[in-house]
Amino acid sequence: MKKAIAVLGLGAMGSAIAACLIEDGAEVVVWNRKPEKSQRMQELGARVADSATAAGGQADVIIVVTGTPIDLAAEFKELGERLNGRTVVNLATGRPSEVQTLDQIVSDGGAKFVSGTIQCFPPDIGTENAMVLFGGDEKIWLDAEPILRKIAPQSTYIGARSDVPNVLDIGLTGTFVFGAGAAFLEGLRFVVNSGVSVDELRDLIPTYIAGQSKFIEGLFESVATSDYQAGGANLRVYARATGIFQQAQEDIGQSPRILKALRERILSSIELGGGDRGFAALFNH
Repeated sequence: MKKAIAVLGLGAMGSAIAACLIEDGAEVVVWNRKPEKSQRMQELGARVADSATAAGGQADVIIVVTGTPIDLAAEFKELGERLNGRTVVNLATGRPSEVQTLDQIVSDGGAKFVSGTIQCFPPDIGTENAMVLFGGDEKIWLDAEPILRKIAPQSTYIGARSDVPNVLDIGLTGTFVFGAGAAFLEGLRFVVNSGVSVDELRDLIPTYIAGQSKFIEGLFESVATSDYQAGGANLRVYARATGIFQQAQEDIGQSPRILKALRERILSSIELGGGDRGFAALFNH
């Protein structure tokens, strides 16, 4: 028997998910706080519910794509025991504590729960480029997997804790990937402002990416083995180098905000006694 699927939240990502499921032939019911956003989904073949609780009450699988995991906490509490036997899939970006809260609410109502973090953009949904990292009870994941792979074929189950995908999203996507991207743009701006054209750099980018990959792998192994000894350079060397780099940016009137913050962190670690250790020692400070 075909399972009815509710999609709660029809922003760019929620709309892409609903459209993907409708195109695949699923029975889809949708809800959004702004009813006008439901019109396109209705035209594609979805049923439109006038409330989140009404949508949830009509579905076997409830997919949450609201602003945060707990935007609909009150609605799920209202559903209460009517959640019994249903599967709730959280795909809303949020703090791990919010995922834990939603998990507790729906579990109290007898529902099954898994949570995921989307690792792609709305146009990727339903394509081979789409990936979601999932956490929760493995049996629940396996039961929901066929539906979830329709949305994101490269979906990956990473463990029994439902909040771990959000931990990784904050620590690695938000802090590392976004942070590295911002640092790259700051550095690129300095290079361009110094008179080097973007076209001159294009063929060198793979070299820098390869070097960064090796550097990150080395940092990971240092943390994994608790070995923070300096390999090629210690934090005092990094402090001197970043000081030169910071001054160079200021010389051309550019504010080195990310580089300045990095140097301040290095100097703080040195003050705490880490000057003779390697870059990975920043992990502890």
